Amino acid sequence: MTRNPGLEFVPAHMMASSAVYGFVRWLAAIPVGPVERKGVLLEWARDTGYELKRVDVLRALASPNPAIVIKEELRTLARDRVITAAQAKSIYRAVLEDRCKEYGVPVSHLVKRHKFTWS
Repeated sequence: MTRNPGLEFVPAHMMASSAVYGFVRWLAAIPVGPVERKGVLLEWARDTGYELKRVDVLRALASPNPAIVIKEELRTLARDRVITAAQAKSIYRAVLEDRCKEYGVPVSHLVKRHKFTWS
């Protein structure tokens, strides 16, 4: 992937400075803490030569992935045993709650009303 050990798990196509929006959205969806997320973001900017601006990050996070995309990524992580099914559900619920507050809409506006299984 990359020569930097902190960025070894970053998909190769996201290692271009023109991929800032996709990279930030991808980074926001992975289950790491804020300190690790900031570290990876700074390493990415340093490796790509991109002058990271706060407004770029805020713009990228302002247009979040659809809930179903996040759910599929979490399912994949749970299936690959990177996280547990309980952690996947917890992360997904937290994402939905944040979006409901941010956009002022009920959960039904964000997802379809049917039960998903995490396995």
